[in-house]
Amino acid sequence: MYYKMIVNQMVETFISEEPAWAKKHQFMTGNLISDEPGKPLEFKIGSYGEAGPLDFHEQIIPVLSKRFLNALYEIGIDNIQAFPAILIDESERSWGDYFAVNILGIISCANLDKSSYTNIGAGVIDIEYLIIDYGKTDSTLLFRLAEDPSIIVIHEKIFDKLDSFIDPPFKGASFKYIKDISEVDS
Repeated sequence: MYYKMIVNQMVETFISEEPAWAKKHQFMTGNLISDEPGKPLEFKIGSYGEAGPLDFHEQIIPVLSKRFLNALYEIGIDNIQAFPAILIDESERSWGDYFAVNILGIISCANLDKSSYTNIGAGVIDIEYLIIDYGKTDSTLLFRLAEDPSIIVIHEKIFDKLDSFIDPPFKGASFKYIKDISEVDS
């Protein structure tokens, strides 16, 4: 089984501005980024209240807390490239135990005939309801979806193990079950 990793819609904090270095690199291709920023990447964050940063911020560039990143490493995820990051809010408070994450690997496994999506143009789609073919994933634990690279997909082994780390829970991270083509009527 697979899950889509998303930001919990009930969160009060969000990335409001990405650093220039990060904008120049292709974090959604699944390819290794060959150069280093030279210093921690500074992400501006906004909030709807007094809440601080989350453990998982989903943008074009996912930003994870050190705690969340270490949990992924402990589980055995090795197809990520992590760049040190600092989160800075509107009042100039900062948090340094964060990482901008490049997920290495992109897999074409969406069944677009059974999924619901919007064609944005120029070969870009936005998938609202996703059905995948598990047989095309090669049981990969973490990857981006080739048909819509904004979607981060995790295997149930990761989901189950992340669930065991949740004390306290990872703020901001939610997971939505993705059906396999075999679970959908023809």
